[in-house]
Amino acid sequence: MALKASFNRIGFLGRNYTLQQRLYSSAVSSNEKIYELRTYVVNPRDQRQFLDLSKEWMHLRTAHSKLIGYWTNELGSGINDMVHIWEYDSLKHRADVRQRLAGDPEWVGSYFSKILPWLQRQENDLLRCLPGTEVKDAPGSGIYELQNVTFPPDPAISSQLVQNLNRPGSTLLGSWYCAFSKQYIGWLLWHHNDLDNAAANPLKTDEASKFYVVQSKVLLPTPWSPLK
Repeated sequence: MALKASFNRIGFLGRNYTLQQRLYSSAVSSNEKIYELRTYVVNPRDQRQFLDLSKEWMHLRTAHSKLIGYWTNELGSGINDMVHIWEYDSLKHRADVRQRLAGDPEWVGSYFSKILPWLQRQENDLLRCLPGTEVKDAPGSGIYELQNVTFPPDPAISSQLVQNLNRPGSTLLGSWYCAFSKQYIGWLLWHHNDLDNAAANPLKTDEASKFYVVQSKVLLPTPWSPLK
């Protein structure tokens, strides 16, 4: 597919990263876990270097915690953004991981210190799954869409709402709300078999329940992303 041409040139299948994710296991339920949505805004002239260095050294990062997915933004706000989602058992688990990374000289020296000059900005949001939902695997390779949405104030009502969403040819992989203060702000991660079909079946707003799509980003998986 034409949208994937930039990654086909890299020539790296990322099998080791996918296998590594399968080794992670946790007794903590999805609703108790913390998910971190991170966005790196990379200077356009440095994007190629960023991708090459990440391909080489991301295994050091995934050795510390579970990576859900890692993408570049193809369409929508921030076309040079690198979007990634990480899973933690708790806030303490996240803090421990961040401390270990800061003390890992190979990670800092070989990777993180080198990408810092290429980053225009870093953003993150801490999320929780809506009650009764969990993060799913993609049914196959494809195109992804991350939607920033507004939910009803009650997460339980929001959960019922998203479980009734239906977009032919598309699969809802994750539905999260903000872990702190603004529980009416959320994110939906979709997998699409075909982008034209997804565009023909957009989500509809629901004024009665205060469900709105604020913005959408069409994402392409990087070679090291577990979600392909």
